[in-house]
Amino acid sequence: MTDNVRPTKRHTAKARPDCAAAAGRRADALALRIKGLTFAGIGDTLGVDTSTAYRYVRDALAETLAECAELAEHLRELENQRLDEMQAALWEKALAGVFPAADRVLRIMERRAKLNGLDAPQKIAPTDPSGENPYTKMTDDELRALAAQILEADHD
Repeated sequence: MTDNVRPTKRHTAKARPDCAAAAGRRADALALRIKGLTFAGIGDTLGVDTSTAYRYVRDALAETLAECAELAEHLRELENQRLDEMQAALWEKALAGVFPAADRVLRIMERRAKLNGLDAPQKIAPTDPSGENPYTKMTDDELRALAAQILEADHD
């Protein structure tokens, strides 16, 4: 490389002005959706069509979920490291049969299994405050109607 040749400046995807503007539009669309606007209303406000407004909101949610997943993974790694340190501090005593240390090690192991999703999920029956399951008394048609109502509410 000669002295008079300058390296070209490269933009990362997040630093490019058009990407930053698109991220701003997605954030605006998500904020409007949170305020209760329909996709048509979001489109009108942002000057785009309804399908673009929908795409902005969908993409903003996907980005938010991805960021949350990264943060959650980082936290999971940190918590696993802490559990490792606690277990290591108690391990020799636990192996020697010191009951409180052994009990703590087992509790740490249970926590680690739960944190990392190693235990089978527990089934939770839907009940009302009295402990009764209101769905067992419903007919199949009533259950289908309730499911349709719930699904319809998700699309609003």
